[in-house]
Amino acid sequence: MLLFSFLFLLSSLFLTRLFGSVGFIFANCICMAARIAHSCHFILAFFSPTPFRPLQDALPSSISLAAFAITAVLAALSEVSLANFFPLKMTFFVI
Repeated sequence: MLLFSFLFLLSSLFLTRLFGSVGFIFANCICMAARIAHSCHFILAFFSPTPFRPLQDALPSSISLAAFAITAVLAALSEVSLANFFPLKMTFFVI
């Protein structure tokens, strides 16, 4: 945990000089990515002697991914088609 604190300190010092106050957000993203990578490494090492694979169960199914992709395309198309007609645009935002 101390390593993550030093990572955040160094990255925030560097990134705030580079990007200003937005550098803190970038530094936090870097620190969070490092924590996620460390957690994944720990989980894989902990469960390696067993047949149980918890990280594979966390991934969405292909049907869920397809539904998400179709919904994203339909939402983008409806936003473009309703962009010029004001009453329908308001209905789009209300929904």
